[in-house]
Amino acid sequence: MGWDFNIGLMRYSESWRAHRRIVHQWLRPEAIPSYHPLLTFQVHVLLSNLLDEPENAYELLKQCVLLSAAVSLPDVMHECGTSGYAYGCD
Repeated sequence: MGWDFNIGLMRYSESWRAHRRIVHQWLRPEAIPSYHPLLTFQVHVLLSNLLDEPENAYELLKQCVLLSAAVSLPDVMHECGTSGYAYGCD
């Protein structure tokens, strides 16, 4: 089904432990300030796009959220290595 990378659905294992370490590292309170430049940029782009296309608010918001996640994904992949497992984690 393709959900085996979801930490909430994983069985406890070495893979789960590796995922949990990464999630903890990237979502701990001390890490949040490092996301501020990305979030600020994405908010400016979103607001500008909303002024140009207010009728597409839902799609623009969805795009903003997906793009923000996609920009940070390479950093997560680098942290856990790229060994072929979904998102690079074994």
